[in-house]
Amino acid sequence: MIYIALLLTAMIAFAIGAFWYHAKGFGTAWMQEQPHRTAEDYKMTLAPMVIQFLFIFSVTYMVFLIFSLTGGNIVMALMVPLLTLVSMKTAACMFFGHSRKMIMISAGYDAVVVLVAAIGAYTSYIIL
Repeated sequence: MIYIALLLTAMIAFAIGAFWYHAKGFGTAWMQEQPHRTAEDYKMTLAPMVIQFLFIFSVTYMVFLIFSLTGGNIVMALMVPLLTLVSMKTAACMFFGHSRKMIMISAGYDAVVVLVAAIGAYTSYIIL
């Protein structure tokens, strides 16, 4: 039952990502920050989507484990992955010379994934 809740949470975060990077979300601004790339460069195949989903599921599971191991401490469950993922994404974006806007869009999505994962972890913890 817990894995179903975590899987559903990962699916919700993945769907948010589809909107986040869509033209009606931040997709247009994200692409404008990369003028050397074209829309053709972003045609997705199945493999990157599967890898992204597995990444999101692993974040969701990690948040659930931290939440469970700390006796339901939501602050720890949020802060550990949030600081880790967002700082790593920010550092990578800065290393590649991305703009502040690009960093905010990319790291912002990671923060949303952690927040959705925390909601799913809390729900799964209650089920447990």
